[in-house]
Amino acid sequence: MLSAFGHLLVRSWLAMVKATGTNTLGFIVWTVVLTIVTWLATVIQQTGTLRSKGTHHPFGTAVSQSLAAGSYSAGAVAILTLFAWVLSCCFMVYNDHVSLVADNIELRKRLDVSTTSIRIKGMIMNQNQRHEAIAQIWLAVDNIGESTTLRDWALSINTSKGVFPAAHTVGQPALKGGLNIPFLDIEFQRPVGIVADMQGYVTFAVPKLSQAQLADLHLDPDATLTVSATDFRGRTILATRNIEQLWNEWHEVRPNK
Repeated sequence: MLSAFGHLLVRSWLAMVKATGTNTLGFIVWTVVLTIVTWLATVIQQTGTLRSKGTHHPFGTAVSQSLAAGSYSAGAVAILTLFAWVLSCCFMVYNDHVSLVADNIELRKRLDVSTTSIRIKGMIMNQNQRHEAIAQIWLAVDNIGESTTLRDWALSINTSKGVFPAAHTVGQPALKGGLNIPFLDIEFQRPVGIVADMQGYVTFAVPKLSQAQLADLHLDPDATLTVSATDFRGRTILATRNIEQLWNEWHEVRPNK
């Protein structure tokens, strides 16, 4: 029963503390109240002792005798409260600084998102004299932000049998009968401003695949093309397409010469 009563007493005390708040004001109020209550308890105890000794005006005497000790205690509590408040302010300022730095980093990441995007629209396949597959990727570029350039073009062919990297081939002549669109790796050597659906080719050689092997990848449901480029801020722009879907949408296989 005593245990249940003690538990109820603790819960009641915590409820009172919560009702007054656990912020800085609540901490100061409870510190002052506990100090005053402790001093009054000392005065009452001394009053009882003096009354048992037959002292005249025991309460006034107890107050005057404990006034100095109470003043020292109040001063010590005030200094402790001031120290705790200053310390909490330092922690608060430091935590706010850390939080502000983290928010700034997150904001910079959001603002640093590239406004340039590329889409793979089709592919023309050919083969060079070394029997390496040539892939001319038909791309569309959108740039809705500041002027940018694109460089470091790369192509990766991912299949169920492995990954086949391709080498960027600059300055390829337009294929006879090809679409009348420019080569983006040349166009984007100079800054390009706001543009929507700018279409063109970028050419790659695939050393480990022949033209026939590249064409057969449309039978592999897991095969994908990933084209990447780097903008003037060093950010990587990616575009990925499933080869089977791309084959059904638009492709050409040019005869070997």
